[in-house]
Amino acid sequence: MNIYGIIIIFFALSLNSFSVAVMSSTYRCQKLNGLLKTSLSLGLFQGGMYAFGWVLALAFKNLLDPIARPFVIMVLILIGVKIVFVSFRAKPADRAFDVSKIKVLIGVSIASSINTFLIGICFCLMRISLMPGLAIVAIFSFILAVVGIIVGKYGGKLKYSLYSEFAGGALIFIIGIVLLLQYLQLM
Repeated sequence: MNIYGIIIIFFALSLNSFSVAVMSSTYRCQKLNGLLKTSLSLGLFQGGMYAFGWVLALAFKNLLDPIARPFVIMVLILIGVKIVFVSFRAKPADRAFDVSKIKVLIGVSIASSINTFLIGICFCLMRISLMPGLAIVAIFSFILAVVGIIVGKYGGKLKYSLYSEFAGGALIFIIGIVLLLQYLQLM
């Protein structure tokens, strides 16, 4: 996978932070303090879960090496499909979060970074370095969360979060399909 594919995957994963931020600010306007707290939490958990997945995969690398490429392809396709389906069946009223409560913020941050944990596993198996990926996903997530809070506060439309989730899932799915076609030597 080239650097563009890696950046697209991290951008797509960070769209989840955008979605959470839009939903959290649409129903509850956040001030600068809340904006920074929410964005930092989402960015740190995205980066932390990526690192956790990467390090965990390192422990099992010898065991997983023979099936690494098919495993990565399967995970990317399944994550993409899951995110797309979730974006369709989501009800905006069920997805409003009061992130001013620290337990809610941490819970939402963990839940929104589970896919990034899986990508950390995949990228370790593909021999992609830890630090650049960790920095990219954390920074993208932080920036998109800031943008999401601003969009939610001033735009007030939850549909933006659903569209962003759909787009992120579609991008990850497409990259998985491209990798599958390359693996099968059809491309």
